[in-house]
Amino acid sequence: MFIVTLCVCNDEDLCDEEPPVTAPPEDEEPPVTVPPEEEKPTDNPEDICKDQHIRCKDHQHVCGIDTYRIMMVRTCATTCNFCQEAQAMKANCRDTFPRCKPRADICYHLTYVRMMSTACALTCGYC
Repeated sequence: MFIVTLCVCNDEDLCDEEPPVTAPPEDEEPPVTVPPEEEKPTDNPEDICKDQHIRCKDHQHVCGIDTYRIMMVRTCATTCNFCQEAQAMKANCRDTFPRCKPRADICYHLTYVRMMSTACALTCGYC
C-alpha cells in the first residue's frame, strides 16, 4: 500500500519537485484493538430466592413432594424455604451429559425429570 502526498500551490517555483511517495514501514504491524471485556452481572442471592410464580402460596402443599421438588426450588424458593438449594442449583448450573440438546424434548417427561434435572440442568432450564 502506498500513500501519495500531493502538493497544491500557487507558486510554480515551489512546486517543481515531485511530491514524495511514502509507504508505511514494512516491519510494523497495524495495531490491534481489543474491546474491553464486559463485566458479567452477578446473581443477587435475593433475586434467586424470590418466588418466580404468582401462585406459589396456592401450591405450597407440594413443596415436600419429591416429584415436584426441583420445580418448586426453581419457581417457589421463598414459599418452600428452598433458598439455599436455589442458590446452589444456580451456582452449579451445567450439563454433565454431552448430548443434552438433542434430548431436550424429554426434560419434563415424568419418567426422566429426575435424571434430566441433574444430567442436563442447563439445557432443560432447571437452574
